[in-house]
Amino acid sequence: MKLSILIPCYNRERTVVRAVDSALSCNWPEFEVIISDNASTDNTLKILEKYSANSNVKILRSDKNHGPVPNWKKCLDHATGTHVHWLWSDDWVEQTFYAKSLDILVSKKADAVVAAVYVDRENDPTSSFVTYSKHFDQESGHEAAGRVFAFWNTPQSPASSILPMLQVRKHFYQGVGWIGVANVDRFGFGTDSLILAGSLSELSKIYYINLPCVHFTGAADSISKQAGGMKTVKRRYTAAHLWFMAHTGYIPPLASFVRIVYQAIYARYI
Repeated sequence: MKLSILIPCYNRERTVVRAVDSALSCNWPEFEVIISDNASTDNTLKILEKYSANSNVKILRSDKNHGPVPNWKKCLDHATGTHVHWLWSDDWVEQTFYAKSLDILVSKKADAVVAAVYVDRENDPTSSFVTYSKHFDQESGHEAAGRVFAFWNTPQSPASSILPMLQVRKHFYQGVGWIGVANVDRFGFGTDSLILAGSLSELSKIYYINLPCVHFTGAADSISKQAGGMKTVKRRYTAAHLWFMAHTGYIPPLASFVRIVYQAIYARYI
């Protein structure tokens, strides 16, 4: 069981060291950290040079910026693990995340693990908060995917999850393009959600870590802010979810379906 920790990055000189160092805290018997720099114009690549001698680290470079989704795909194409953890370069994980995930995958024979998240508000630490913690420990992949699509106390990002490589490769969608007024590919909102939900939808046993050990950074220069704020981001996610259900025939559980219809109406897609 080998873990591939994938860190795509662009202009993250302030945060990339924290992300990589947290990845290197991994205690799996076999793991690799694959970092793909998307032609950063700051000191990100120079900072990454200090990891070049680490045998667990592979650093990929691009001569031009290809956009976020192709850069994610570049990471994935070089991965050799049986399981995947996506770690965005402005986020980080506590060592307990990898330790608990490995224990659950082995002892519980789980197919995937999803952790609760601590959202760090850099500009206002007093407004930081814990999210995605649940009152239960496991459910089916069909139910878990429905929660993602319904925005039901489950992250849209695969960054809080350990997923099987086979499903991640299958559900990495490129070229979805415009759906209504939303370009799913431009910032990757929708692509990331479908990696998570699509993978979960095919699995049997999903386990949750209900103590937060994954940190999402609410930074001023985060992609969600660049994309126009959370309302715009949510519309992109909704578009991607409807596209997935139309193209795969996935039908969520009834409770999730009702919430999905509400979200679609709210986003003006139906």
